[in-house]
Amino acid sequence: MALAIYQWGADDKNYLQYRWRSGVKLLPAETNFSYGRVVLDAEFYQRIIDTIDLISDNQVTFSGDIQGALRKNTLRTVTLRGDSLKRVGDYSLSSDVTVNIYEDGELKASATVSVVDSIFALPKGFTIKRPVVEATGYVPVFAVILAQSVEELQSW
Repeated sequence: MALAIYQWGADDKNYLQYRWRSGVKLLPAETNFSYGRVVLDAEFYQRIIDTIDLISDNQVTFSGDIQGALRKNTLRTVTLRGDSLKRVGDYSLSSDVTVNIYEDGELKASATVSVVDSIFALPKGFTIKRPVVEATGYVPVFAVILAQSVEELQSW
């Protein structure tokens, strides 16, 4: 038996860190979950990388005398990279997503995964009846799945 917390709403233009927590999921009995899987949005992650590259390009473009360069051009007559100038300090990026599993307000297990490594092992003998799943990161999560075997995870 696998338990899946399905996709929740995501903002495809927001690069800020999020913290999402499910409601309590009542299972029919104590279940011994051995593995978890987090399905991340790899395309979103690539868009973030592309944006960071754009920001780096902006830094190179304006590394010289920006005030002098602006005085030489009439404003709004020159487009620089589609006017996508952003401050580097406004962005933070990590491909990691941390998943915490709680029961009755107590942290039972925690794992940090990335786009490439989305399957994780739960502690040996991990049983739970009323799980609450929490995900924290920058890359949107499509699903969090808890399973009793790796084979169950491969069907997702």
